[in-house]
Amino acid sequence: MGNSSSRLDRFAGTYEKSFARIEKDVERLKVQRRPLGYYSYQQHLYRVGGAMALPLVAFAVQWLLVVLLGVAEGRDSRKLKSLETAKRSMIKELKDMTRYDKIKSLIDKFDPDARPALPSAAMIMAVAGAGKAIMPLFDKLATTLISDNPMLLEDLRRTQMQVQEAEMRMVGALQDSCNVKFENIALKQRLIELEKQLDLPQSFDPEVNQAVAAIEAAWKAGIKRQRIELLLPLIGATDLDDWPGGIRQQFKAAAPLVEGILKQLKQKEGLQGPLGVDIWDQGDAVGAWSGDNLAGVLFPTADTIKQLRQLAERSPEAPELLLIFNPQWELQGNLVSDFGFGNRKAASLALVESFTPTYWLKQMRVAGDDLRVLHAHPNKWQVHTVSRSGSEAFLTAFDGQPSYAQLQEALKAWPDAASNKSLMDRLRDEVQFIQDTAQPKQ
Repeated sequence: MGNSSSRLDRFAGTYEKSFARIEKDVERLKVQRRPLGYYSYQQHLYRVGGAMALPLVAFAVQWLLVVLLGVAEGRDSRKLKSLETAKRSMIKELKDMTRYDKIKSLIDKFDPDARPALPSAAMIMAVAGAGKAIMPLFDKLATTLISDNPMLLEDLRRTQMQVQEAEMRMVGALQDSCNVKFENIALKQRLIELEKQLDLPQSFDPEVNQAVAAIEAAWKAGIKRQRIELLLPLIGATDLDDWPGGIRQQFKAAAPLVEGILKQLKQKEGLQGPLGVDIWDQGDAVGAWSGDNLAGVLFPTADTIKQLRQLAERSPEAPELLLIFNPQWELQGNLVSDFGFGNRKAASLALVESFTPTYWLKQMRVAGDDLRVLHAHPNKWQVHTVSRSGSEAFLTAFDGQPSYAQLQEALKAWPDAASNKSLMDRLRDEVQFIQDTAQPKQ
């Protein structure tokens, strides 16, 4: 009985507490449902304040987001500006390292459409090395400064591509600049060669002086047997023949030249001494001037090769310097050699070929054009054109004595050459040449 009472009391107490709690909730609900005007302003503000504050809070949050975005954009702008400044600094450093401004000025000055040959490996490696040195810097910037901004990162990548393209263009400009440099060197070398060209002698004295200088230079270089070809002044020419008196008339024109050359040479140390004069062949006008140290033979022929050998191999001592002037033998073109056959021919040719051409001034007519070939040791063999009016111009130069075929080929580069004219123009020029040569000689 006692246990039943205890359970009943606990059950009743539980319900009592539940009813008390319900009464409180009902009372609270009654307070909240009070009619308008019953609440105080503070209570009314408390009830509706949450709804009124929500737009203000939303506006404040929006304003705060805008401010934060502005701050972030400002930060990104400053980073971008800093990156652009760094990029300009790097490009300026690259320009300084590769001398960009100087190279560009050379291109602007000399490039007619791009004018030393491949550039030096050191110069190209310097440019390439500068570009490779910049790339790691860009990568570092990309990973440390702007790795959190995809737009700036993309801009940096584009900048890297632009720098690489600029590097390639700079290497190309460097190659072009080197080509310009090498072409300028070639032009300067050509100018030096032109300045070294010998002037064609126009009279007796310049030809003698030029020949003496060439002979002396060759003799000092160890050439003791020399062949000299002189351009003879015309004397006694007629309307039909420049040399009506033949070889004897040519001897009268050549002898003063030879004597003038020998007179100067025998004043040189090692060539002094008197010279005796002898005529080896009256019919062919072969003359010889000989002394202990110096000797010269004018118009030697195949028939006088024996006397020439005796002079060249004179005992007890041959002349220190032996010259032959305008030899009359022909080494090519004849069906039968001027020197005969067999051993005699071989011995004669060996003697003839022992004489080195050291001075050569000869006028030739090649394919309808007049040329003068000039060689003075140690210079090249120069070819000059001679016009109908007598004016002369340098055409080209050869390292060795040019052949007739080489002279024909060289004439192709001369616009006024007869070989470059039409058939009618060539016929007209030949007629004019015949008329000019038929005019009385002054």
